[in-house]
Amino acid sequence: MLGPRLGFGGQRELLGWETEHCLNAARRRRKRAQLGVDLVLFCGSSFGALGVFWSLAAPVAWPLLAVSLIETAAPVLLAVEIIRCADTARSS
Repeated sequence: MLGPRLGFGGQRELLGWETEHCLNAARRRRKRAQLGVDLVLFCGSSFGALGVFWSLAAPVAWPLLAVSLIETAAPVLLAVEIIRCADTARSS
């Protein structure tokens, strides 16, 4: 949270809305929903494009197939990073 880092030695609470927002009971649900949206938007479209390529490009030359398999690593790594950075834990 940003508020404590901006405080003046605990004399007053800055950005009280931030504390309230993070302690809200629905925060975890909102963060998980945002995680789902992020995964679908940024990774699902890549997997969808690769799936269309694999299904419509009937006889694929092995170099193109190899490149498409290597390209699969990018959305996988992105999904791992998005999940790792998602702050779904309840703040206290």
